[in-house]
Amino acid sequence: MTSQEPPPPRRRAITRDAVLAAALVVIDEQGLDGLTMRRLGAALGADPMAAYLHFENKAALLDAVVDHQAAKLAGPAASVPAAAAGATGPADVVALIVGQAQHYRRVLLDHPNLAPLLVSRPLPQADAPEILVGGVALLGAIGFDDADIPVALDALVSFSLGFVLQEACRSQSRAAMGRSFADQQGELVDRLAGLPQDTTLARKVVERRLADDASDEEFESGMRALIHGLRLGLGRSAPPDVARVC
Repeated sequence: MTSQEPPPPRRRAITRDAVLAAALVVIDEQGLDGLTMRRLGAALGADPMAAYLHFENKAALLDAVVDHQAAKLAGPAASVPAAAAGATGPADVVALIVGQAQHYRRVLLDHPNLAPLLVSRPLPQADAPEILVGGVALLGAIGFDDADIPVALDALVSFSLGFVLQEACRSQSRAAMGRSFADQQGELVDRLAGLPQDTTLARKVVERRLADDASDEEFESGMRALIHGLRLGLGRSAPPDVARVC
């Protein structure tokens, strides 16, 4: 009886989702410029050319990575109009606005190295309508009129994206400088202490930055202040109940 050689092992199929997940790992570790097919192949545990089964080139891969992550921004947006309609007062609506903005911020900061590219691209067409309609509904529910809603929405989005980019750049700076943020800020405190004038408040600003939850608190405070300020700046007095919750 003739013995037969065992068949060669079958190559593991590399899925599109696996390529996207591996690309995010490389971007997290090496940054956008560090995403190469060689590193991608190493992260996949496969031939670097395997990615070309799903993506024409690196640019197409980056587009897909951005779309994949941006799709998460929609999150609970579909339920926002109904939630705004069912809110019992301005405090509920402002909380919804802040909650939505915090959701977007956290999604963007899941991968800080990707954030600059993510905020520069338009939202996926499938999700943009829900997000836009949700934002309009929330602002209308606290008294912004049709003329002011576009201005207010753009301002809130700009604040959110700017805040996120600052956080992302801070994270990248720590990695590039090889020093922790605490070390950098500690040096600033030392320099402030050496100035002739009273720097107590300035040092408190730095110390607040070092608090673990400072960014969450600063973001929420900034959103609330901006909502209140927009009401005043657009020529309308904030209703007393809105002023109290902002």
